[in-house]
Amino acid sequence: MAEAESYAELAQLLKSLPPKHPLVTITLRSLSTATCSTTALTALAEHPGLMNQLIGMLNFTEDSANTVLNQDCLLQVLVNVSSADSWSDEVFAKLREAICLELAAFDQRPLLGNSALLDKMFAILSNLSRRQLDALEVFNRINAEKLRLFVTKFDAANRDPAKSEFQFLPSLFVNLSAVSEFRKVLMDDSRLVIQRLLPFMDTKFPLAVRGAVMRLVRNCTFDSEFHQWLLGPKVSLLSYLLLPLAGPEEFDEEDTDKLPVDLQFLPAEKTREPDADLRVVLLESLLQLCCTEFGRHFLRDHGGYLILREFHKWETNPAVRYACENAVDPLISDEPLDHMKDLKRVDVPDHLVQEFNQINKTLQEP
Repeated sequence: MAEAESYAELAQLLKSLPPKHPLVTITLRSLSTATCSTTALTALAEHPGLMNQLIGMLNFTEDSANTVLNQDCLLQVLVNVSSADSWSDEVFAKLREAICLELAAFDQRPLLGNSALLDKMFAILSNLSRRQLDALEVFNRINAEKLRLFVTKFDAANRDPAKSEFQFLPSLFVNLSAVSEFRKVLMDDSRLVIQRLLPFMDTKFPLAVRGAVMRLVRNCTFDSEFHQWLLGPKVSLLSYLLLPLAGPEEFDEEDTDKLPVDLQFLPAEKTREPDADLRVVLLESLLQLCCTEFGRHFLRDHGGYLILREFHKWETNPAVRYACENAVDPLISDEPLDHMKDLKRVDVPDHLVQEFNQINKTLQEP
């Protein structure tokens, strides 16, 4: 099966057989196993005819046991293919378009009620949307209403950490969050979208899921025009960012009253986010919020500095400590002059940028 010369014959075989023929199932199952090998994927890349045949076999309109099995094996092949670098942009573009078309017609695809099949489609698109232009193409092909629907389905299916469905959807959303139009969908004031994802930043959820949601949130904080809304009562983002960084430390009554309710009187067994990279992501999000005057005042007034102060005492990783110091600096510094209130709009000379980058690199070294 893995030999290059056999792929042309397979393409012809699949083309000649009806979809429910037993040989189709056997062939797809064998391909789903074979394409776990880099060697097999490289050989398959030399036969675009077979890939075109496989893409053309996507069919989610008929819900039967045989069709489910075939489509499951077929999607696994395409997941494996989409994770490899040996394919042309033309093949990836055709696969991306085919998956997007199926998801855009989700309501007319009964078979996509199968969560395992749907999640494999999310996995394929996640692999094929890492570049911003590709992410923009995916966003344009799947309308905003469908994307909101997928957020709702993910939320409903995963509230219990013991269950897990659509685990690749958050990683797809991270890629899409590089597109400003998608961030506006997430932060639509008239809808509950990003609010459905924030609870998955909790450490009780799998690393891949909470990590993806944290990175998505970080991307959203780059849009400073949404800071007031994100920090306000409709979203309460600060609680979700600080809680994974908070430990069991106790504060006096005056300081406790400053903290968001979710961070008051934490239990003695409270632990912090165990993954160092994700702690940096959270701190980078806080730093982005500190770039606006509103964000800085809000963090000061709601105990942001208190949590970060205790976190800095606990943290031992040099890179994470440095990220924490970056987030704290705007909170303990004097407010900048009126024309520099928005730190993102401050022009820094190129030679100073180079010096700062070198200093940053040195400070992050162990």
